[in-house]
Amino acid sequence: MNRQLHDKNAHYLILSCNRLTTEDVKKAMINLKNNKAAGTDGIYPEFKKYGGNKPLNRIYELVRQIWEEERIPEEWKETIIEIGVRITGE
Repeated sequence: MNRQLHDKNAHYLILSCNRLTTEDVKKAMINLKNNKAAGTDGIYPEFKKYGGNKPLNRIYELVRQIWEEERIPEEWKETIIEIGVRITGE
């Protein structure tokens, strides 16, 4: 099965695969970087990476649904930037 996915910025990605498996998702999750901020979902990469089967299965189901519907959730196109200011006395 070949799929061509694109977004409104005209980035294209052609994927060729037989079927998505939980092992595919697990391999992708292992490659997540540690010590990074949580995403808009509020979940830190370490939980996704080391959380066991429950987060793995939930992420697998989400990705499988996206693949079948050929639609990316609008929330995934959102980025939140937080700026911290430290005030020190003289």
